[in-house]
Amino acid sequence: MSSQKKKILLIGELYKPLIPWFIESKVPQGVPGVYNLYKYLGESDKYSFYSIIYNPKIKFHRSFKNGSVLELNKFSFPFYYLWKLLVFFKLINWGNKKLKEESFDLIYGLSTFSTVAAYLGKRYNTPSVGRIYGTILTKDVKNRNYLKLYTRFFFDILAIKYPADHVISTLDGTSYDTVFKHFNKKKKVKLYYNGMEKNLRTTLLSQKNIKVLKSDRQIKFCYIARLETYKRIELGIELIEYLVQKKNLNNIQLSILGDGSQENRLKQIVDAKKLNAFIEFIPEMPHENLAEFISTQDIALFFYEGGSLGNILWECALAGKLILTVDNGDTAKLFKDGYNCLMANDNAQLPENLGNDIVELLDKDISDITKNGRKTVEEKIGNWKDRFDLEFEEIFN
Repeated sequence: MSSQKKKILLIGELYKPLIPWFIESKVPQGVPGVYNLYKYLGESDKYSFYSIIYNPKIKFHRSFKNGSVLELNKFSFPFYYLWKLLVFFKLINWGNKKLKEESFDLIYGLSTFSTVAAYLGKRYNTPSVGRIYGTILTKDVKNRNYLKLYTRFFFDILAIKYPADHVISTLDGTSYDTVFKHFNKKKKVKLYYNGMEKNLRTTLLSQKNIKVLKSDRQIKFCYIARLETYKRIELGIELIEYLVQKKNLNNIQLSILGDGSQENRLKQIVDAKKLNAFIEFIPEMPHENLAEFISTQDIALFFYEGGSLGNILWECALAGKLILTVDNGDTAKLFKDGYNCLMANDNAQLPENLGNDIVELLDKDISDITKNGRKTVEEKIGNWKDRFDLEFEEIFN
């Protein structure tokens, strides 16, 4: 690779948890894959970027030490999907103007706007990347729900039908490569595990792994996720319901940590099931504070739709927590029931089956399971710098 710094035109997407970092350099609330991408490129001596992100509220311009620039442009419109469509075309227009003003070595489009990068790359004969952060289409593709796929998920399908030169996705268990192949058999998807901050990794590895779930003390469960339908947090609530009402366990507590559109609905479910004494809701917190919270927990739940591999699971496993998850997507390629987690089939009996497994393990030594979970993740997940070094070296080579 040439020693000259590579210039990247980064077509960004609005991720609300990153706004405090974008504007005031405060700690982001989440989305570590995107935050660390910007941070890596903004601090690099090999690469620099110019990025634009449209949002409904804020106009802001930020410069980085290596010459990288981030623009937040304000654009408001009352209906979200129409707003997204209009932003799609505004990004094309902005990209056209920018590429006429100066040349770039790579056009890198995030998620929804991968297609914008693909279009601009072809028009200006510049290599392009479409970066996908996992998918929630796995189940709808499997069930051939084409009406939903071609309406609600139109941009996701467009990014597959009209792909960038390089298509990169997070290896998070959601089988994006399988989804992609369903609509486009000609191009291959490159899958990468996420990275992790060095200090966070060290902190989590220093925590003691869970050895025994004692029946005479409180057992703490956590579900850390965006409060959205595809995270299926209601399954965690059903698990607690089964343990309390069917197995008469009164020494358990579930902490649901996160924000999202389903918060009120989930609280209503807890109220209706009369589980308020056993379930609490905790607002989203800065990602750097998660290690301290995780250290207080015993069991971490991951029942996401289409696959559960991702940063929160990595962090909880590295901390030596007992992982409870579901056999869907590619989750079972890394996690095995009874070896490094407790895993159930993805069906209506999931809360009951995992509940019975928990009861069976009370007061028994589970240290092998939690040690194996830690070892599995420790071997697979490195730090963010190494992760992005690998990606960009492969792209430019």
